[in-house]
Amino acid sequence: MILTKELWDYIIEKQRILDAAFMKNPRFIPDTEVRDLAGLIEVDEFVKEFKETYKWWSFKPNDRAKIADEYCDILHFIAGLAIEERREDEYLVLVKRGYDLYEKSVKNANMVSVLKGIRLSDEIIYGLALTTALMERLNYTTEEIRIAYDLKNEENFRRIASGVY
Repeated sequence: MILTKELWDYIIEKQRILDAAFMKNPRFIPDTEVRDLAGLIEVDEFVKEFKETYKWWSFKPNDRAKIADEYCDILHFIAGLAIEERREDEYLVLVKRGYDLYEKSVKNANMVSVLKGIRLSDEIIYGLALTTALMERLNYTTEEIRIAYDLKNEENFRRIASGVY
């Protein structure tokens, strides 16, 4: 699985710092339900990046970097949720369990079915498990995800610094 323990621990460490920065001036304090909803919305945004699969009227290609960016948004929200619940290691175990359940079906199914399945996720854990399996199907590497995560993290700090986020 591309979401290794080392990568997850790295993301958790970075997310603690980012969450502390966001929480210096929050609009409100998010609870678990709000964090879960935000993460599920990010799952939908991930699915929307697969234009070649559902936009028969468009010739815009999928953007590999944007897909990784949206995957990292999911990682940001689930890491924040795991930290909030003090269940960092447990969340990785749950994602791995979901990944093991879905990996073969994601690998072998047509893209429309995969994307519909991802979109129907009603728990962020399974959304991440499914998107992780799809990222592997598309040959993303752990290192690509770490780089994309760092870029997204830097973007979030620029937003905080500018006051526009």
